[in-house]
Amino acid sequence: MNVPKTKQNSYQLKSLDQTVFNRSIKSYVATSLLRMVAKRKFRGEQVSHHEFRDFAEKYINKKRTYAPGVAIQDDYIGEIQARRFVPEGCDPDALILYFHGGAFIGRTLRAHSDFLSYLAIWTKTTVVMPFYRLAPEHPFPAAVEDCQKLYSDLIEGGQDGKKLAIGGDSAGGNLALVTLQQSLKAGLPMPSCGFFISPGTDFRGTESHVSNVPLDPMFNEQSLPHVITYYLQGDYRLTEDERVSPLKGDFAGLPPLYFNAGSTEIFRDCSIYAANKARAHGIDVVCNIWEDMPHCFPISLQHILPEAKQANQELSDFLVSHLTKD
Repeated sequence: MNVPKTKQNSYQLKSLDQTVFNRSIKSYVATSLLRMVAKRKFRGEQVSHHEFRDFAEKYINKKRTYAPGVAIQDDYIGEIQARRFVPEGCDPDALILYFHGGAFIGRTLRAHSDFLSYLAIWTKTTVVMPFYRLAPEHPFPAAVEDCQKLYSDLIEGGQDGKKLAIGGDSAGGNLALVTLQQSLKAGLPMPSCGFFISPGTDFRGTESHVSNVPLDPMFNEQSLPHVITYYLQGDYRLTEDERVSPLKGDFAGLPPLYFNAGSTEIFRDCSIYAANKARAHGIDVVCNIWEDMPHCFPISLQHILPEAKQANQELSDFLVSHLTKD
């Protein structure tokens, strides 16, 4: 496995009490349940995309509520269907473009709608989540092309980059960073900022893809190969493509970036290495690594964990600070 090296792991380790570690009891319960349900479910050599989608529908989409005061609309941006979350009293010119996670093969529509309806309220900003094409029916580069086209359509349609933020979680975080890099390469204006929740930035494998396998409450050593099987049709050579592993891409000229991940998840180093590379190019970066928190905890556990509530408050503050700049 090709493991990128970095001179320093420059990040802030986060907990509820940043001076004296005080992890919540609820987080212990949540990670224990994840270990028993999610990690055990996907321990096999190969799990079909149908099994993954069924699991997501049963466990992740279950019992979701939407924030009051948010209008939820399904429409199109160009040729791509999207869900729009419009909070009361929002800035009509501001927009958050959000790419959902799901290992490039799933769409947890209710879970992400729950999270994004609240993000719209917290930031007083309209949020748009596109329904990019999914593998294995539409393998790489279909999702990349959809996300890139949607960003291009927004900019060409008159969206002010200074009033635009782009982000995503997990696979969606990958697509958000790829979209930023490819849009910059194409000469398109940059948004005000980018944000990433447990993103996968390097599918060649990082140190935490190995060292955190016993610690991660959700994923095991087969998780990354599963993604490569379906998204890349098993072609490991494509992991060297910067549109698959954006850690290889150019960070010079990107806007301020925000990364959030758990210390024990296998994708931890994807955030740390990307943050370090961005800083090396003079980019303003926030990288918060939360002690023992699971993959994408601000989304999946937003109503349960105090850690998730604090993380979402910090993300919202970051977004507002950049979307409201003159």
